[in-house]
Formats: sequence, structure tokens, C-alpha cells
Amino acid sequence: MDIQPYLSCIENEKNFSPTTVRAYASDLAIFDRFMVDNGKYSVSDVDRPLVAAFVESLKHSSAGRLSTEGLSDATIARRLAVLSSFLDFVRATSFPELRNPIKEMRRKRHNNRSCKAVDEAVLSQLLSGITVLRDKTLFAMYLSTGLRLTELRSLNKDSISFDLRVSAQGSQSVSGSGQVVGKGSKLRRFYVDPHTLPLYAKYLQTRVDENPALFVSERKQRMSARAIQFTLASWCSKLGLQHIHAHQLRHQYATRLANADCDPMHLKDLMGHNDFNTTLGYFKIREEKIAQGYFAAMEVYRPSSV
Repeated sequence: MDIQPYLSCIENEKNFSPTTVRAYASDLAIFDRFMVDNGKYSVSDVDRPLVAAFVESLKHSSAGRLSTEGLSDATIARRLAVLSSFLDFVRATSFPELRNPIKEMRRKRHNNRSCKAVDEAVLSQLLSGITVLRDKTLFAMYLSTGLRLTELRSLNKDSISFDLRVSAQGSQSVSGSGQVVGKGSKLRRFYVDPHTLPLYAKYLQTRVDENPALFVSERKQRMSARAIQFTLASWCSKLGLQHIHAHQLRHQYATRLANADCDPMHLKDLMGHNDFNTTLGYFKIREEKIAQGYFAAMEVYRPSSV
């Protein structure tokens, strides 16, 4: 299949991020290899039996060295969505007779908008148990900034500036901030809390190499997203903790801020979301917080005679 015109379209006309374009290219390449393995070479060969067989193959394919056999429903749904989008593009631009069999198939609805925050006790064990300064700084920064994994790995040693903040009471504290280019090539500001900055500064003192990347591997190359995920999984295994996916730390960031009464629209902007409905899926209000709000509200409306 010739996927390059489609990739050019989503990159140049729809302004998809380079990371998203690479992910789409990878998903389509996987389907293309599946077609070739089954003696199919043209987009016109894509039909319902072929797509159904592809889905079955995904259910039994390896999900990587950190996962069990078989891809998740969310990953399968994403690959089908990418393939469906590609077929629609081909039909609209060069092959009007082409049918999109994915739209004719009943697909399992997957709700991927539930909060996946980590228990605070587990996070405390994780951060206190990490003995490698780079790794401790890496995951503390993840929790402090709420950046996406691709944004976090893109940080350089000079990406964060130190700011002196003065409270209404006159007390002073040092905080950090920086800017990243997120999805859709949108520039946004992020912040680093005063408790994480000393760890960050201590880590910077150990970086005497000339690599501009903030987090580098043992080979002194910028850490990849896969390397960061593997590092987190390795520490969880070493410390006897439940497996934590890197993206769960972003959920924890949102949950912490939401429970600390951060303005919801500010939280949306901090996370780089276009739609607040997306942000809603990232946090969960604690039961005690809900109860506290309920009783405070009831005090306001309590009848004077009671």
C-alpha cells in the first residue's frame, strides 16, 4: 500500500504532530506486512475477512517485553481507526469505488477515559526506593510537570528556568517553569514545584557531558519513550510494586491538582488538552473530598430552626 500521500496529508494539512504521524505510519506498516504475509498486495484486497483475520492476529501478537501476549482492546481499536481513516482517504482522493469494510463491522466499544491514577502510598514507595539519581529525578519531574511522555523526553538541560516567587504574606520560594511543544505543535508552559527543584538541580550537577538532553541513557543518548517505560517497569519489579505504566503518572498529576482545588480550566491548559472532556478522564476526586464539599454545602443551606 502506498501510505505516503496519506501521511503527508495528516502532517501538512491536518497538522498532526510528528509523533502521531510516526505512530500512524507504524500502524499502517503493520497492516501492510500482514497483507503481504497473506498474499494481498493492493488496497482493493482489503475486505471484511482480511480485517477480521488481522484483528485475530493482533489478539495473539506480542505486546513487547513488558507485556503479556496479545494487544489490548484499546491498541487494537486504535489500529483499526488508523486503517479506517487511511481507507477513507484513499476513497476520497483516488479510488471512489473502494469500500471501507471496517465501517461495516461491529467494533467493540472501548472506554479509555477512566482515571488510572496510582495510589499515593505506592508512589511514595517507588520514589523513596529509587536509588539512581537520574531515575528518581525523571519520575519526580513526571509527577511535578504532568508532561506527556514524549514531551518529557524532549526536555533539555536548559529547558527549565528558576523563578523567585513571593507569597501574599511576603515569604519567598523558588519554583521552576519551562515551555514544550505538545500535540498539534502547540507551545505551552509547564511548572516544576519547589520540592522537586533541589532534586533536579542535584541531578544537573552530575551531568558533565555535552549532550543537551536532560535525560540520557547509559550510552549518553537522549532516552527514548520505550527506555523510560522500561526503567519504570524495572523499578516496580525490583521494589515489589504493582506494574505502573508511565502514562499513569500523568493521571496522578491531574488527580493531585484536581483534589487540591486547581481550577479545572487551568488544569486543562496545563495538560495541553483542547477539550475539557478529555481532562475529565484524567482525574478522580477523592471520596473524602466529595464528602467535605457536601457537608460544607449543607451548612450553607441548613435551616435556622434545626
